[in-house]
Amino acid sequence: DEGRAVASEAERGTGGAEASTAPEELASLRREVAARAAAEEELRSQLGSAVEARLEASAAAQDNTAGMAVLRTQLESAQLQLATQQALHESLSRDSSQTAARLREEAEAREALALEAGVARRELDNARREAAYARDRMRSQEG
Repeated sequence: DEGRAVASEAERGTGGAEASTAPEELASLRREVAARAAAEEELRSQLGSAVEARLEASAAAQDNTAGMAVLRTQLESAQLQLATQQALHESLSRDSSQTAARLREEAEAREALALEAGVARRELDNARREAAYARDRMRSQEG
């Protein structure tokens, strides 16, 4: 009821002070609407920035995930290479041990042959000396 009374008084021009405040209220309302529109625009801008930042973060997370996958693949490859190198090293080590054992056996066999050859040489030398001694004895008996 008061709103209608103020409006009818304003229409009749009898409101006096109330009629003169209407342009001020209208200007105030316009300022408020403009301020709210500016605030709304600022919120939209902030929302857009937040969405953009979130998209960038999501893209970065995807890049990180892809990067981690690449690093994981590289790590697996390096581990496989290491395992291969270790297997090769163990194989070479086994081969080396087997070769060393074979060489020791061959050296022992050569040493045994050398000892036998030395014994045989001494026996041959002894047999030659005995043969020469026997020849000398026969010559001395003949003569």
